[in-house]
Amino acid sequence: MGAEHQLRHHHRYGKRSCGSSRPYRQNYDQSVETGRTRELETDSNGNYNAPSLSPGRYIVTVAKEGFSTQVGNELVLAADQVARVDFGMKIGGADQVITVDTSVAQLQTDNPSVGTTIDSTKVVSLPLNGRNFIQLTQLIPGVNPGTVSSIAARRGRGSIGQSDANGGLTATQINGQRDTQNRYFIEGAESMDYDANTYSFSPSVDAISEFKVETSSSTAENGGALGGFINVILKSGSNDFHGTLWEFNRNNYFTKSRDFISTTNPNPTAPRLNRNQFGGNIGGPVIIPHLYNGRGRTFFFVNEEEGRNLTASTPSFLIVPTAAQQGGDLSSVTGRVFAASGSTTTANAILDPTTGQPFPNKQIPANRISASALKLLSYTPANGSYASNTNYQTGTPKALSTQRDIITRLDHMLTTHDQINGHFIWDDTFNAGTPLFGHDQDNNDARSTNLSAAHVHTFGSSMVNTASYGYHRFTEIETFGTTDDTNYNIANAIGVPFASSDSHFYGPPTVNISGPDGVFSLFQLRRTIGPRNRSNSAHSVNDSLSLQLGKHFLAGGVQLTFKNDTFDQIRDPRGNFGFTGQWTGSALADFLLGYMQAASINPTHTYTNIRTLWQGYFVQDNWHVRNGLTISLGLRWDHMPPWVQNNDQYAASATLPNGIAGTLLTPQISQYGRGLIPPHFYDFAPRIGFNWQPFGAGKTVVRGGYGW
Repeated sequence: MGAEHQLRHHHRYGKRSCGSSRPYRQNYDQSVETGRTRELETDSNGNYNAPSLSPGRYIVTVAKEGFSTQVGNELVLAADQVARVDFGMKIGGADQVITVDTSVAQLQTDNPSVGTTIDSTKVVSLPLNGRNFIQLTQLIPGVNPGTVSSIAARRGRGSIGQSDANGGLTATQINGQRDTQNRYFIEGAESMDYDANTYSFSPSVDAISEFKVETSSSTAENGGALGGFINVILKSGSNDFHGTLWEFNRNNYFTKSRDFISTTNPNPTAPRLNRNQFGGNIGGPVIIPHLYNGRGRTFFFVNEEEGRNLTASTPSFLIVPTAAQQGGDLSSVTGRVFAASGSTTTANAILDPTTGQPFPNKQIPANRISASALKLLSYTPANGSYASNTNYQTGTPKALSTQRDIITRLDHMLTTHDQINGHFIWDDTFNAGTPLFGHDQDNNDARSTNLSAAHVHTFGSSMVNTASYGYHRFTEIETFGTTDDTNYNIANAIGVPFASSDSHFYGPPTVNISGPDGVFSLFQLRRTIGPRNRSNSAHSVNDSLSLQLGKHFLAGGVQLTFKNDTFDQIRDPRGNFGFTGQWTGSALADFLLGYMQAASINPTHTYTNIRTLWQGYFVQDNWHVRNGLTISLGLRWDHMPPWVQNNDQYAASATLPNGIAGTLLTPQISQYGRGLIPPHFYDFAPRIGFNWQPFGAGKTVVRGGYGW
């Protein structure tokens, strides 16, 4: 995408009061915050163009010998905005200054793209649970929360302590497209988790100047997503020092919780919650006493936010095997009801699978109980007495999640024709899980690094080149409470065949006990998979050239992105076992005897390291046909070669490393080489759009577009 997403062009046209067109030699754009001034010249038709301006406040001045000087009032430019400002020149002396109302129309009058900018007032002032800027996208027409429990909602990185896969609030759907069909940028540098196709972190809202959501009719400059393009613009320094300090607290002591009193929960208490988000920022000119004064030239901005989220889960009420049941006394459970032999009467019994006859009084002899079952039961806490249908209440242990977010930005004007800017972001978010039995929680440590550097050079008054580099890396390290703990090498201790001996995957097997006698819970982890480590990164190099040629604003560019994705996990390292009562009429009896209904294990250690180079090229023409009518024409071509694997091993197996000859398609024998599938060279994407003001004055705008 490049820096054009944060430094955009805008068009203006100058005319004399009599209506004829002529060139005006002097035209100035001055930034209110930094004092920077850009001098331009109009063409022979009086048109002028000031592209690649940073979002902010500007004052436009037009001067020409023999005419009075025209000074516009303050103009605010937003991200990705194309603003039109016209002047009517009057004969007079240059020392005669006329103030002109140059307020930009609230409607976009020169661009067929449909988008909305959320400014810093909304970003900072509106209440956000968790302070995640992505929630504000729902202020925009056509934008809705993501799909419940989709991969984007599950992995959408909110701020500290925010996880809402059930509501989908950490993901975004735009115009009915999937929540994985969006692209996210910070200052033009992509900031995504490519495995989930969503944003990898939420930057501190106090560092956000504004963000733009482009929802439809995109120009040829944008590609790679059917939904929308979301670009965050960071705050920057100015000639005056400015800063902010903040502390936000959400605490259950200030919250009225609904109490659910029932036979299973006679003494309800509100779950513990104490969330603190605090930080500060400062920005201004770079000044080194006696060495350098950067006023009007060099500016910095630094923002740091930290978060602490202490929470406890609501108690759960489960059924665990009692001490008597663990010893084989199942008189309290309901076994299968079957017809007694030779009669029409029925009996409630538990069958001995070796004889087909009931165990007397539903008592299983101690010497028949599986040693593996007893070993698993030793990790499950003893039952209590809470209600007739549950006998164990989980505790409310506290879990502490943390976040640290550091954002820096630097802007520097090299010359009147060259300016550079860049940013660096480091975000570390650790989400701690709450255990049911202790040591069964899952923890998640996610780290993101995002940076960009851009150089803007102006050639005269009508041509601008923007070159930029962006880098983003996201890493996720998942662990369980049993990870690397020798006390919890349970799967190997009970003799599960092929169980992983790697300490990273220590833990119990997944055991499901569910049948006519109920559903019983044992000590086990929340997920069969993992834990896992994964990462993805992107290096992007972009260059675009824009040119004002009469009524045509022409642009073209190249976008190169090198992507890398790694994934390291075992699919099912500890085993998965199901007991349903198929053999004895009691699921618990099946478990105690070791008679399972289903079993599986997948000890294959999968390590993926794939990469590709995405190339994008575009040309664009925004043609100002006449006042009130702009036509946009563009063409884009993308090429993403098939992903290739390091060492050319797409699937490696510890038990069958070489596969079976003739049955696996590998890079060594594939006719398409390392990518395994044929490359595609025909991803052309034409774009056409229009913007029409049927009644003039910018009060009514009709726009439309077509493309793919």
